[in-house]
Amino acid sequence: LYFGNQIPDYHLLTFGDGSIVDESHVAGHHRLFGSITLGPCRVSGILHQNCYAMANSVVVAAETGPQQVILQSSSSTQTEKT
Repeated sequence: LYFGNQIPDYHLLTFGDGSIVDESHVAGHHRLFGSITLGPCRVSGILHQNCYAMANSVVVAAETGPQQVILQSSSSTQTEKT
């Protein structure tokens, strides 16, 4: 489903016990040029302000940020041309 400005991909997000997401963006998708990539995003620890954890990223650090982008690619992604 696409609602114009957001993709509800909550089923792709996993948070570890005691995780804190402080004004950060966590998503199971990202768009690069004409492709949208869907994939799991796993977060554990503390994400400080303005961090971006996107599809196929795994964050297991005790603290991350502020203002970092976490993006990893994987062969298990679903990519669609738009």
